[in-house]
Amino acid sequence: MRVTLSEVAEKAGVSVATAAKVISGNKGNIRVSEKTRERIRMVAAEMNYRPNYNAQRLAGRASRVIGILIEKNASGPLFQMLGEIEREAAEYGYRCMIGEFKKEVRLQREQYDIFMQHGVDGVICMPSDYLENSPEFQQEFAGVLKNTAFVDNPCLSGSAYIHVDRKTAIQNVVRHLYERGARRIAQFRGNVPYRTSIERRDGYLQAMAELGFFGEDVFLLEMEPHFTGPEIMADAERIVREHIVPKKIDAVTASNDLYAAALLNRLHAAGLRVPEDVMVVGYDNSAYTCCTQPPLTSVDDNIRQQAKAVVALLLRKLEDPAVQGEYELIVPDLVIRESTGK
Repeated sequence: MRVTLSEVAEKAGVSVATAAKVISGNKGNIRVSEKTRERIRMVAAEMNYRPNYNAQRLAGRASRVIGILIEKNASGPLFQMLGEIEREAAEYGYRCMIGEFKKEVRLQREQYDIFMQHGVDGVICMPSDYLENSPEFQQEFAGVLKNTAFVDNPCLSGSAYIHVDRKTAIQNVVRHLYERGARRIAQFRGNVPYRTSIERRDGYLQAMAELGFFGEDVFLLEMEPHFTGPEIMADAERIVREHIVPKKIDAVTASNDLYAAALLNRLHAAGLRVPEDVMVVGYDNSAYTCCTQPPLTSVDDNIRQQAKAVVALLLRKLEDPAVQGEYELIVPDLVIRESTGK
């Protein structure tokens, strides 16, 4: 037999409103001491109480469920942020429903509509990239902004989003390498059309120009995107053999930590020392960057901060649908380790 909220409240010795506030995570006007909160949680756990969100929705109240759109082939950091968003939403008493952000705009909007059919309160959209130049994307998503927050700018007028300043992050990387004595600085990247990749390329080119490097003194080492270990190792070996050794490159900023780790391996195999001969910087600040030899300097996109910001942004919109055009800028951190010297 299903336990009701009133039964939990009676056993805990509090009002139904107080029990509802604590269990839902609602941050309303009722003040509840931490001791009382703990007692309510313990009673709810002992009685195996589970909120009936469908009943809440049918009664016209918020479902306290957030839909999240993410690509099935999203990068590791995006899936890491998905977990952080779910954790952050739970702090506010929300649960998450996951849907696939497909390549076709029609299917993207279809998944959004499925969320609405299931009564979600709002949606967080977090693809690898947007079709911002597509009239179809503009048309399909312009009408859903009142309860949607985006990870990165969808280029929709009035949209609410967070934006990671990757361009500035790479400019900071190039300046760091220059300050450490590097003068022949290269960028090792997959040749992909994603905006996030283009922003990092542009950050490299702008920083190099600001330092007075043009033409043959700029080294964009672009490869076709590969995703398996052997392919990435082969790319790194080719970069060392065809570019780093003959062009006397003394620093490389890689598009991610995996590319950087492969490069460390191939530099060592070629008899080059890191950081004495070549400095290396990765991107994503993956857990294993402390375990490479030497430990890898990397860029941290502040995924936890992104999750907190996008959840808070969505909840502000749900509280006040008139909120428009709001965004938060997040600048990644450069985490310095031995691969660029200490």
